[in-house]
Amino acid sequence: AIVLLERFAGGLSEIYDNIDEVPSMGVRGAKNLAAKLAADQSNAFLSYTLATIKTDVAVAVDLKDLLEMRPPDTEALIQLYTQLEFSDWLKEVKQQQKADPLLVTGVAAAAAVPQSEED
Repeated sequence: AIVLLERFAGGLSEIYDNIDEVPSMGVRGAKNLAAKLAADQSNAFLSYTLATIKTDVAVAVDLKDLLEMRPPDTEALIQLYTQLEFSDWLKEVKQQQKADPLLVTGVAAAAAVPQSEED
């Protein structure tokens, strides 16, 4: 793969645009490599797409909301962990809920967090 990327510096598209040059590349297995690449071309581009980190996506999240400390929404966690079958995490949340009977959840949790005087 490194040899291909060095030879065809344009990336995956450049490799497939010049696939006819691959057999003459002087590396072991190059003669069969072009056929293997051609057979898996759709998977190669799918893998490339899946591995690409998108940086141009608008995210509607306020940084203040992410940094605000508040108790967890245990009911939502219990539903999510049950749905995803995260049994160990589910057990942990339920144990924490039993240990702290004053633990508030959901919207009430956000209201119970005292605001600083700076707000």
